[in-house]
Amino acid sequence: MNKPISTCQLVHLLTRIQSTPYINWMSMWGRQKQFDELHAELDRRGYSGPRPSRQLKRLRVEDINLALFNTDPMHTCCVENDCKDEYMHIAAHAFKLAQQGFAMEAALYQALSSSFDEDMVRGEHIENVIALLVGMPVAAVELAGGTHA
Repeated sequence: MNKPISTCQLVHLLTRIQSTPYINWMSMWGRQKQFDELHAELDRRGYSGPRPSRQLKRLRVEDINLALFNTDPMHTCCVENDCKDEYMHIAAHAFKLAQQGFAMEAALYQALSSSFDEDMVRGEHIENVIALLVGMPVAAVELAGGTHA
């Protein structure tokens, strides 16, 4: 007997699908079908809360770097100093880990921890980057040089 999946779990699955790099185009088409079905289920349930973008795209290192730049999770002042490539090596590391099978949350945590003190990396840092990657609202950060929560 299968237990019904909660709305929160549906949103989480959509986020995972949206933030996982694709090895080839065939796997992308399979995920697109699953992605569309999960969005349709949320529609059937009348869910109107935040969810990943309905557009599934191929994740790139540049996307991860841009999300890191815009959220500046480690408060390096990269936005204020217009240092758009400051997080590029971290983005590349996270992308490589995700391709090896790590969930993007874990990949970002590992990549940030390898460049900064592990005690400095907090969950909300990762959540904000993931939210930007999948097109969801970022709760704790005002983007483009705003204040950090």
